[in-house]
Parts: sequence; structure tokens; C-alpha cells
Amino acid sequence: MCETPEQNPHSARDKNSSSEVGESAGLCLTGDRPEFFLNLICSKSGMGSEINKEAFLELQGRLVETTTKLKQVQMQVRNKEVEKKRAFLTLEELNSLSENTNTYKSVAKEQKTKTDECDAALATLQGSKEYLERQMKEVESSFRELLQQSPALARQVMAMSVS
Repeated sequence: MCETPEQNPHSARDKNSSSEVGESAGLCLTGDRPEFFLNLICSKSGMGSEINKEAFLELQGRLVETTTKLKQVQMQVRNKEVEKKRAFLTLEELNSLSENTNTYKSVAKEQKTKTDECDAALATLQGSKEYLERQMKEVESSFRELLQQSPALARQVMAMSVS
């Protein structure tokens, strides 16, 4: 018997996330109702093994978690790039002013510092993004391996993705 979303917290998913698990599967496992697919697979007894069921749930949870974190990092990268661009443009505008224009020196210093801080944050975020992308590939590889180990599961997943 398969678990419902209430019985398993890993089966409740983010409705905005979707990721294809390899070309061989062709099924969105993090879409609108992934628990429906799991229940359908389990109810048709193609995934009778408790181990496969647990592995499927664990991989599905990891995929959703990694996808969510990756989206957050991508958003942070975009925000830092915008912040850096604003600081750069402000600094350019200050540099284009004539020498006799009254301005505060601290404004230029602040914008230069902000640009440097954004560069450092972007480097860190890029490292996080690369790590999460590797994690995503690892999870997708694990899904492929699970589908290869369980031909009945692979057939049922393919049947669901076609219909």
C-alpha cells in the first residue's frame, strides 16, 4: 500500500517546481501531483518492493529540495547582479561629474565598497550554484539507475508520461 501526502511529508511538493528526470523517464516528478504518480505506480504492483518505494520517495524529496535551493540561489545571483550594476552606474555618474561639483566623498567610497561586496557574494553564490547543479545531476542519475534496476517501474513511469 502506498503512502498518502499526509502520511509522508516528502510527498507534499512545491507546485512551481518541475524537473525532468532524464530522457529515459520523461516524467515530471516534482510537478503538480507527484504523489499521484507514486500512488499509481504502487497500486499497479509494478513497484512492489518496499525498498524501491522508499528510494523513489527519498529521491523525489531530494530533487524537490535541490530544485528549490537552486531557484533561491539563482534569484540571489540576479539580485546581487542588479545591486552591483546600480552601484557601478552610480559610481560612473559620480566620476563623470566635474571637479568643482560638490559631492560627498563617502558616497563614491560606499558605491565602490558595495561593488566589491557584490563581487565577493557573487563568487560565493556561483560556487553554491555549481554545487547544487552537481547535486541535481546526481539525483537525476540515481533516478535513472532506479528505473534501470526496476524494469516494471520504468514501464509504468513511461506509460504514465505518454498518457
